[in-house]
This record gives sequence, C-alpha cells and structure tokens, in this order.
Amino acid sequence: MTAPDDKTLGVMDDKALSLALLFHETYERLAPNYGYETRIATRKFDPDSPNGQLMIAVCGEIYRERIVALEAELFGQYKAPALSAGPLHTSVVPISTAPDCHRDEMP
Repeated sequence: MTAPDDKTLGVMDDKALSLALLFHETYERLAPNYGYETRIATRKFDPDSPNGQLMIAVCGEIYRERIVALEAELFGQYKAPALSAGPLHTSVVPISTAPDCHRDEMP
C-alpha cells in the first residue's frame, strides 16, 4: 500500500473531525441514559482542546484502519493507471467507474 498524498490526508483529517464530532454529540446525548454525567468542561466539543485533539486522533485512526478498508471491501476498488506523464503512477478508482474488462465482446 502506498502512502496517502497530502490531498488524501486532508480528506482523512476532515473525515476524522466529522467522525469525532458525531461521536462526541452521540456520547453526550446518550450519557444520561446510562446514568453518566459528562464533565461540564468537555460538553461542548472543542477541536483545539487536548480532549478534542485526542478524539480526532482516535477517530482518524479508526477511519484509516477500519472505514477505508471496509469501504474498499463493500464498494470494490482496483488500481488503475493514472492519467500522468510519469511512469508507474496509479490511482484508486471505484469499481463502478472502472472499465469492464471481463465482459465478452458483443457482435
């Protein structure tokens, strides 16, 4: 597996932040149902706080390690040559947009 480029990392960071926010809001909403009272200082999500940074980091790892693999498994992806002048460049293309290499030629 090749290392993600800066654009991909930016998307992953956005996904991690979105997942952290969803997790935080859900956690705060459900906590009273389980007899748990959250700390007043952390009830509002602050992505710049140590708590927020930790939550984003955890969600980033979950996204990179689990969700990306699950998306690839569910939706199927294959390595296709990129439209680039450089040798051996590849990009991941969703299978739905990939050329149909297995279909028999029709008369």
